[in-house]
Amino acid sequence: MTFLHRPTVLAAAICGLALGLAVPASATTLLPAITFGTLSVKLDVVATGLSAPDYATFAPGDASHLYVVEQRGLLRVIENGQLLATPALDIQSRVQPPLNANNANDER
Repeated sequence: MTFLHRPTVLAAAICGLALGLAVPASATTLLPAITFGTLSVKLDVVATGLSAPDYATFAPGDASHLYVVEQRGLLRVIENGQLLATPALDIQSRVQPPLNANNANDER
């Protein structure tokens, strides 16, 4: 039996989040697995409706809540696969505004 390390699962979740932003949920079933030799990677949409997610993690012992940090200062919660409407934390007033207001992925 193979066990995935937490960073591997986290990286897969972040890739899935990014994919969810770029591709409508209905189109994700059309994406083939990425295969290279014996390594195969399959991307799954974890949630849609996020704006520039930077990091995601689970609290120790609680796999039902995924906490996602958005670049503009929101801490979003995905509970049992559903993005909650209300952020867990909103520090947008303390985050520098983007250099390009039309780009949610603006790098500062």
